[in-house]
Formats: sequence, C-alpha cells, structure tokens
Amino acid sequence: MQLRNYQLMLFLFCISSIYLTGCAHSNGELYPSAYKGPKKRVAVVGFSIHARTYGVSGLDRILIEMLTTSLFRTGNFELVERKEIERVFQEQKFQLSDMVDPATAVEIGKILGAQAIVTGAITETGFQAGSFIVNTTVCRVGIDVRIIDVATARVLMAESGTGKSYAGGSIIFNEDALNEVRKKSLEIWISKALRNAAEDVVKKIDMQMANVPWVGLIAHFSANSVFINAGQDIGLRTGDMLEAFRCVSKIIDPITKEIIGCEELKIGELLITNTKQKLSEALPKNGSGFKIGDSVRLIGR
Repeated sequence: MQLRNYQLMLFLFCISSIYLTGCAHSNGELYPSAYKGPKKRVAVVGFSIHARTYGVSGLDRILIEMLTTSLFRTGNFELVERKEIERVFQEQKFQLSDMVDPATAVEIGKILGAQAIVTGAITETGFQAGSFIVNTTVCRVGIDVRIIDVATARVLMAESGTGKSYAGGSIIFNEDALNEVRKKSLEIWISKALRNAAEDVVKKIDMQMANVPWVGLIAHFSANSVFINAGQDIGLRTGDMLEAFRCVSKIIDPITKEIIGCEELKIGELLITNTKQKLSEALPKNGSGFKIGDSVRLIGR
C-alpha cells in the first residue's frame, strides 16, 4: 500500500510540475517600462533564419508579426504597418535578402519616416525531452534582434530572446522525444515558443529604448511654419518645444569601425502650435535654414 501511495504521489507531482512549468512560459505578459515620452516610430523590416525549421515555413514572417504586436502592446512605440513596408519594398525593387542588410534597412527606414528599424535572425530551434519518466517535450527557440538608428545607421542595441513551449503526456520510460514531437503539430509548438521569445526580447527592448530620446523629422516648411512628421499619434502636444538639428558627420570607432554617433549641428528651436493625427505645425522660435529631412527632438513640455 505504501509503495502504491508513493507512486501515486510521484505521478501527481510530475504532472503538476509539467502544468506549472508550461503556464510559467505561456502567460504572454509584457511589463512596459516607465517611459512616458512620445512614442518612437519603428519598423520591423526583416529577419533571416539560421536554424533548423523542421519543415515549418514562413517562420521569419511569423516572427515579424509577433514582434510588431508585442512592441505595440507596450504602448511606447508607433509601428509602421506591414503593408506600408511591403509597398516601399516593391516600389524600390529591393530583394528579399536586402531586408536584413543594415544599410538597406536604414534606407527603407528613412523612406518610411521611422526613427529606428528592427531586424535580426532566428538563431535556434530545437526539441528536448525533459524527463525519462514523464513525457515532457520542450521546444526552444532563440532569436537575435538589432535596433538600428535610421539617422546615423548606428546600432542602438542588440539583444537576444529565448522562448519555450511545453507538452506533457502519460508516464513513459523509453520513448524518443522526437518521435513524440512528430505526432504533434510542429507549427503550433514552434509558434508558441517563438511568441515567448518575441515577448522576452521586447521586454529588453522596451527597457533599453526608454533611455533613447524620441526623434522626428521635418516634413515641410513655409515662410512662417515648420511641419513635423508626427503628431497626436505619438503623443506630441501643443506647447511642446523641439530642438531641430542635423547630423553633419558620422563618428566611427577607429578600432571596430562601428558607427557610434554623429556630429550634430543645431539649427534652431520650434514651438508646436497645432497637432493633428500624424502631423504637427510648429513656429520657429530661433534659428534658420530648416530643411526637409532635418531631425527634431523634444526639449521642453
């Protein structure tokens, strides 16, 4: 009797562990940073795949959609719509492989009016049996993501994200995990792990990008007004003060050859007098020589 009770308790413990572990990696919760400034306009432009796909197609496009959704849910980013990215891609006759090239991605970002572009790769996929007693098969996915500043082509941040999905079954002893995987839907398992990886990396992006100031662009100007390519959509308000500047020279690390910043030329200051959904009108308070494509950032509220 004691042996049977022990076996029953062991069984219940293993099943409970599977359930709780699975829940811990599938709640999909995001924890937005405390950033309260204007939303940064970003475009998720392309991902490559450097890992086994197990026959599941379109993982790169699936990841793009997941990252776009997760970034939007933080409330701190204005996302360029996918159809707009694809329109620019077709009009400019870029090749699919170009989408993960930083130089091309920056060019696309400028056309889209984005402050930063998101790109990277799926670098890991795999399955593993978690126990020789209980059939807990784990799917693990790893992704590497880069955020590139459109104005300078500088890599603002590079982060990795991992995600897992779990599936448990009855007590077994000698069943190969991959054989069990083949009985399930690989697409569902990999997609769940991929979504968890996307949310993992977005938490890191959100925290780090909170320290990156919002930057917009001058879209038009007249004798008395300057128009900015952002408005109520990213949180600009009447009365906000902006500093207009121009990147006149990129600063390159002499050892790594990485772009680490740019030499800025201050052009003047602007006072926002009217905002619309995606446009703001501003009055020059000082300075001159404003040009379309010059950058602006918030300096007072």
